Formats: sequence, structure tokens, C-alpha cells
Amino acid sequence: MFKLLYDITGSPRAIGNAMNVPVTSGEGYVMGEALVIKNGAATKCGATEKPTHMCCRDQAAGAKENILVYPITGTMHFGVKVTAAASSLKVGDKVTIAADGLGVTATTTSGVCEIVNTNGAVSAGDEIVVKF
Repeated sequence: MFKLLYDITGSPRAIGNAMNVPVTSGEGYVMGEALVIKNGAATKCGATEKPTHMCCRDQAAGAKENILVYPITGTMHFGVKVTAAASSLKVGDKVTIAADGLGVTATTTSGVCEIVNTNGAVSAGDEIVVKF
């Protein structure tokens, strides 16, 4: 899951800008999942799609109520786990989003998550810091 670590402006914008948006029929959501808003509803972010919002809570598929999200800005830095061996990754690389929207891959082709700190990551499951 993407965990908001800090905003380099020092602003607690994420909390203040949280909003409820309609859900996509049949989709479940997980706190810290990367999302986009399409056709007026929250939906899972594709691997090479830059996310626009982050999910604030878990919600089962089929739920009718809106989901709480906050908009992502370019000044936010997120801690996130890598889903593959990360030893070749370096600061400045852009990696793709994992299929579940909760992590990043080690794939740099068409990446959308810029690595800010590798934290010495070498293995799948290690945490790095990214921004969008």
C-alpha cells in the first residue's frame, strides 16, 4: 500500500482535501490503493497510468456508498513496497504500479512513480520512497 510519508511543502493537504467520490460498480477498494477518477467514479489505476487519488479506507466490492479519497500532488512522497527484486533500481528511475494498485514493480519502461529514495532496497517486499 502507498503510505503518505510527507509533503515537501510541509502542508497536511491530504487530510484537508479528502473527498467522497462515487465508486465503480463491482470494484472493491483498499486503503493506500492508487486510483484514478474516470467517468465520475473512482477506479483502479493501471500500471502505466499516473494515479490522481489515493484511497483512504477499505471498502468491499458491491458497496453502493462513495469512497473517501484524497488528491495526489507532485509534492507528496509515499512509502511503498516493491513487488520484484529491486537491486538495480536507483533514485530518479520511474517504475510502474503493481497490478493490485498497492505497490510498485521494478519495471522502468513507461514508469509513472519516480523513486526518491531506494532505502537500500534489493528484494521484493522492500520499501522505497516514490512521488508522482
